[in-house]
Amino acid sequence: MPLLFFIFFVILNGKITLEICIFGVIISACTTWFSTKMLGYDIRREFRYYRFFGYYIVYALIVIREIFKANFAVIKLVFDFGCKPQPVLVSFTTDLKSEFARVALANSITLTPGTISVELDGDKYAVHCLDERFVCDFNKSCFAEYLRKIESRVEKLSGKTKGAEKRDDAIGRVKADDGTEEKNER
Repeated sequence: MPLLFFIFFVILNGKITLEICIFGVIISACTTWFSTKMLGYDIRREFRYYRFFGYYIVYALIVIREIFKANFAVIKLVFDFGCKPQPVLVSFTTDLKSEFARVALANSITLTPGTISVELDGDKYAVHCLDERFVCDFNKSCFAEYLRKIESRVEKLSGKTKGAEKRDDAIGRVKADDGTEEKNER
């Protein structure tokens, strides 16, 4: 976040000088301090996201590859004048645990030409396919498989084990195994 504040400050100034960089560092530090103390921002949480940055880059490359493959499939369908598309609505459920992964899967399906995620309700999806040839087991697609890999890696690195305390960073409360909650002082 401090880096984003600094970059934003430099962009707003329109040029880079030593003076702008010094003021940018000071203002970014103050803004980060304010966000930490008043808005409940936790810099440790941000660093946890940076650990998985490489996974997100690989996932973006997978999505780009699948977009290209789907583009060629749609072009082939469009230029096949003897074939009439048969649209299909497919429903499936997924075993992805996090809401982030489920939304990422829905967005990835929508980004690939020929398919649109029509509905996402919990772990249930409805996907419209331009033609029945585009129907596949979306739960076993490369998108879902890689998202499962990311989820398992996040769980492993987060140290989520049975019997450990569960912390909700958004509201700053610690929930113990006995169900009691106490305010986490920052």
